[in-house]
Amino acid sequence: MKVERKRPDGFHDISSVFVPFSRVSDTVELSAGEPGIALHCNLKELETPANLVVRAADAYAQRSGIAPAWKFRLEKRIPIAAGMGGGSSDAAAVLRLLNEKYRKLPPERLAALAAEIGSDVPYFLNQVPALVSGRGEKIELLPELPVPPVVTVFPGFPVSAKWAYQHLAPARLGPGDPAPLLEAMWRRDWETAAAAMTNDLEYALLAKFPLLGMIAASMREAGGLKPQVTGSGSALFTICRTDDAADELRAGLAAEYPELTVI
Repeated sequence: MKVERKRPDGFHDISSVFVPFSRVSDTVELSAGEPGIALHCNLKELETPANLVVRAADAYAQRSGIAPAWKFRLEKRIPIAAGMGGGSSDAAAVLRLLNEKYRKLPPERLAALAAEIGSDVPYFLNQVPALVSGRGEKIELLPELPVPPVVTVFPGFPVSAKWAYQHLAPARLGPGDPAPLLEAMWRRDWETAAAAMTNDLEYALLAKFPLLGMIAASMREAGGLKPQVTGSGSALFTICRTDDAADELRAGLAAEYPELTVI
C-alpha cells in the first residue's frame, strides 16, 4: 500500500491492490426485531453503538427514510484491529443486506454512503480484487485478477489505523505506481509480485513491535515471499509460490507460534 499524501480533510490518499481473503470471515445476519437497532455478538464487548454494524444500519435507515426494527447477529472471527478489514466488511455486509431487502439505494448512492461510514467500506461492497485509490472510495474492479496463495498471522494485539497513520514518516509520502505489481499478478509471477509490494505504514509498526519482525523472519526462512504488514496492521501476511507451500508454511508457523492466530 502506497500512501501518497495527506489531504486537507485529514485523510490520506492511497494506492493499493485489495484482494479478498476467504480463509477467515465474519457472519452477519439480519432479522426483524423491536423498534431500533439491536446487535448480538459472540464478543459481548462489541455490542455497542460504536460498532460499525450499528453505525452502518443507522446510516442506511437515515438515508433511506426507513424506521428500523432490526436485529443483527454478528459472529466475529476476523481478528480485530488487524488491518484485515473486519469491521469494514461487517459494515458493507449490513449495507448489502438492507439494500437487498429494501432496494432503496442505487449502487452509486450505496457506495457513497459506504464511504461516509469508513474509508475501506466501499471496497467490501464488492468481493473481487480491485485497485483502490483516493481515501478508499475510488475503486477499479479487477474480477479476473489472479490472487496468490496467502498466509496471515495475527500477533495477538490490535493496532488502530489512526495510530499507524499518525506515525507515518512524511518522507514516505509520494505517488504510487501499481503497474509492476498488477502486471506480475496477471502473469501469476508471485516472486516478482512480492518484490513489487510495499506498505508505507509498516515501518512504524516494525519499529515499535519487535514480535512482528520475528514473525516476518520466520516467514522468510520458511519460504514466504517478502512478508509485510496487512494494511495498517497489526497482522502480517506473506504470499507463497503454491498452495502446498502455503499449507506447509501455515503448519510450521502454527507450531513455532502456538499462541498466535495463523490463517
